[in-house]
Amino acid sequence: MSTKNLLLTGASGLLGSNLLQHLLQEDFHIFAVKRPDSDLSFCPKSEKISWITTNDISANFLRSIQKPIHYIVHAAGMVSYLQKDKARLFEVNYEFTRNISEKALGLNVEKFILISSISAIGKDSSSHVITEETPWNDQQFASNYGRSKRAAEEAVRGNGKKGLPWIILNPSVIIGPAKTDQSSAKLIAYIADKKPFYTDGILNYVAVDDVSRIIIKSLKSNLNQQQMIINTGSVSYKDFFTEVASCLNTEAPKYRIPKAGVMVGAVLENIYSKLTGKKPTLSMETARMAGGTHIYKADKLNEKLQIKYTPLKESIKNTVTAMKINGFLKTIFFLASLVDFSI
Repeated sequence: MSTKNLLLTGASGLLGSNLLQHLLQEDFHIFAVKRPDSDLSFCPKSEKISWITTNDISANFLRSIQKPIHYIVHAAGMVSYLQKDKARLFEVNYEFTRNISEKALGLNVEKFILISSISAIGKDSSSHVITEETPWNDQQFASNYGRSKRAAEEAVRGNGKKGLPWIILNPSVIIGPAKTDQSSAKLIAYIADKKPFYTDGILNYVAVDDVSRIIIKSLKSNLNQQQMIINTGSVSYKDFFTEVASCLNTEAPKYRIPKAGVMVGAVLENIYSKLTGKKPTLSMETARMAGGTHIYKADKLNEKLQIKYTPLKESIKNTVTAMKINGFLKTIFFLASLVDFSI
């Protein structure tokens, strides 16, 4: 079998850097897209990786690649829960996805995989159990981040009607090593900094290695025009923090903050932000998401791809070990770290 060329956006992120390591074990040459200021601490080095450095969301950088692109994994995206970032969220998450999926049509790729989020899944359900079929209701609360990822999915489906072979994957909170201002690494850093507070709510989680394996299985499969939730299980924030604290050999948070307290904190944070011009650590969106109790079911993916998942304890241990090695457990975070993964 000849080597296939794969384009990966978001290659320096928590998922992208891990996926690179897994892809190097396969017969791919990887065109890895990153921003000019990207940190490559967790990225492997290999002559099988050709780096593309760009801020171009028009996807015109594809013209610089002089080889055929067989696969595209679009993992790039922006995460923010600040109202002021709404336009930028739609620019990065929706417009970039629309542009690159349109260009993928012209490249006749064999498969286009969009890494979306459970934030883009509908929650119009009489129960707390959510699947890919749960309806989206425009009246439901959804973050601007979730709405921008939902719009990105619609753009991909639209190009699917023109012939684009797509798969949309919706992972829950991905547990894996990263800088402490990124994704779930904030939660690890929160406990490392011995913060005493926790909030109610459920954390839906999956190990980053499992997401990477699922992406590769999806690439190799005959699946087309399928959307699948990726989720290992659900755990309370209190129990998750207890497990992290045990791994870090430190004390777990002891004091519960009710949702009303989180909302008050958000109001005060935003007043302070307007007075000082400093970025708030807790936004109104993240406060509204505190205490979420939805459970996301990955039955569809499990049936189609037969996945064996990494236990939570093992994924936390692997994450903490990698972050310690890279010196990324020193930054202090506040209550926002507790609540910005709920929806």
